[in-house]
Amino acid sequence: MRFLLRSAMIGMLTFGGASVASADNANVPLSENEAYVLLDHLLGLSAVSSNKAVELQRYKQWANLHARLMRESKFNKDQMKIYLFALFIAEQRVKVDSLEEMAKEIVPIFTKQPEVMLAVLKEVPFLLPSTCNRIGTHFELFSSERDKQKFLTSYEKMINDKLGKEHAVACLAQIRAS
Repeated sequence: MRFLLRSAMIGMLTFGGASVASADNANVPLSENEAYVLLDHLLGLSAVSSNKAVELQRYKQWANLHARLMRESKFNKDQMKIYLFALFIAEQRVKVDSLEEMAKEIVPIFTKQPEVMLAVLKEVPFLLPSTCNRIGTHFELFSSERDKQKFLTSYEKMINDKLGKEHAVACLAQIRAS
């Protein structure tokens, strides 16, 4: 499984699947170094270094790349797939710092583009548990029960319509459980 995940992510990043929308909405592919930094952080490809300066530099590179991706106002479908796949990898590798940050930003991303996120989840259903878990965790860590109920009232019908009964029930249960 790990090999397949690594291969899929490397393929998406190396063959042009990873791009970001610039302010003028043109797609700009990630550079080879940016793709490496993203993969290195999420998959832990590099051996842990005893040199703290090297570790700090890699972390700063990841933080800068992440900040650039989050500044963008809209994700296209491929970018959303990559973001949700990164969330999946972070959850699988128990990257707590990434998971908390992703929980903080996932609801604002969802509310900006619910159709895009739901289309990706319908197309790639193995991303559902980690995504729905982060949405629920968002309300647990950064919001309130009232905000969660407001979110569910606003989006439950759309989630049901876009994901289909089986996937929607599982996703909504996960959001409610948090």
